[in-house]
Amino acid sequence: MDKNGKNVRDDLRRRLDEIKRISDEVHGTLNAISVISRMEDALEDISRLEELSTKYKPHEWARSPFSIISYYSVIYVTCLEWHARSRLADLFEYQPSSLADDDLKKGLGTEKIVGLITNKAAIPHFVAFSRNISNAGSYLETFARIFSALSIPNDPRKIIANIRPRKLADLTFSEATASGVDYLTGIYDFRNELVHQIDISQIGPTALRYDWDCTNARAYGEFVLSAIKAIEAEITASSPPDFPNRLDDDGYPINVEDLIDEKICELEAEIASRMEGFRTVLDVSKKAFAAEIELIETAEELNIIRWFDYRTPCRRALKRGRLQYLEALRSNLDY
Repeated sequence: MDKNGKNVRDDLRRRLDEIKRISDEVHGTLNAISVISRMEDALEDISRLEELSTKYKPHEWARSPFSIISYYSVIYVTCLEWHARSRLADLFEYQPSSLADDDLKKGLGTEKIVGLITNKAAIPHFVAFSRNISNAGSYLETFARIFSALSIPNDPRKIIANIRPRKLADLTFSEATASGVDYLTGIYDFRNELVHQIDISQIGPTALRYDWDCTNARAYGEFVLSAIKAIEAEITASSPPDFPNRLDDDGYPINVEDLIDEKICELEAEIASRMEGFRTVLDVSKKAFAAEIELIETAEELNIIRWFDYRTPCRRALKRGRLQYLEALRSNLDY
């Protein structure tokens, strides 16, 4: 076997395993709430670092006692990239017709498609995960595309432009004229320079170095979190109710099972009004359904171990099976 070919297949297999893990409905992290949680964790971490930094004064002319503080920019940009990819995956799952030729050419090939089918990995997540969101422009363009596909009227660029961080310890931009887009661009540029090159601003004399201190790290972190939440608020307000991974008005995930339960009740009522035989067995099927739900909730074999929840996937599979049956029943009544 060709060694290079084997390496490519091994890389693809590892990537497919990663896609399956991050896109898992219950334990996956390719979703907006994971982005928000990561940002909130980072800001809590900065609070602890602020306490520590009071014990250490920076060297003369230095901006910060710890150059590592600048690397919070890596976390922030990772969250921005993850945010864009997660919502792009949601769009592709909800509206496959929004996939463009460019998405497929960059993200897929025959070997990858075979691998996706073989490993039962989701194509929407694979394509979205393969997208490059390496600058502020691509972040804003991605959400402009999502908003357009979902008929969300507001412009992501205008939303971000109206958000500004609190007063910073540096004068990277003129505070009188800089918009939120300028700050977003600045965070991306700062991160990219930090991780891709070594220059005088990092290893030169302390007076020439540009390191974030805790004030900057917190200001930029709060700005990024505000920007992400502002985008999410628009999705909550204007996206269809069944759009994946929607958040409620308070920024918490909407329980998908509540939506499934509502659809089941609606379909049961509709079918019962049109099909006499269905009415006679509805009470029996409801009792059997409730008994299976109770089994899932009480089975010792499905106990939650540490942070892994084994009951939710089983419960959702049962409910989706019921919903699928009812949808098939209703569609065939129409003939």
